[in-house]
Amino acid sequence: RVLVWPASIIVLGVLGAFIACRRAQGRAQWKGPLVVFLGLSLVFVAWAFLIREQFPSDAVLASLALGSAFIAGASPYLVGPIAQAAAKTKAAQMAVAGLLVWLFAASALYVLIWLTFEHYLMVLGL
Repeated sequence: RVLVWPASIIVLGVLGAFIACRRAQGRAQWKGPLVVFLGLSLVFVAWAFLIREQFPSDAVLASLALGSAFIAGASPYLVGPIAQAAAKTKAAQMAVAGLLVWLFAASALYVLIWLTFEHYLMVLGL
């Protein structure tokens, strides 16, 4: 339970920075994250269905599978404008984006698991 506060602050900080740094982004830029979300949703739900006895309910199965797919699809979209504002060169932008995607995704997954079924964090020792 100690890590949920820093993870929540990181998630909210990235979301706030995205709102502050984003430029005019149209619907066309949501096409890539949407495709990633739909593809990963199919894969994660199919995989979770195969091991469904490991989940206490179908609601936990669906929320973890769909939440993980959403985080994976939305992370690059959310971090892109922040990386562009933080760094000038393309290499630096890629480095900043990579670190922020990893940090945001790990924090968001931790919060998702904590909100959905905290027992999984105890099993992992977190």
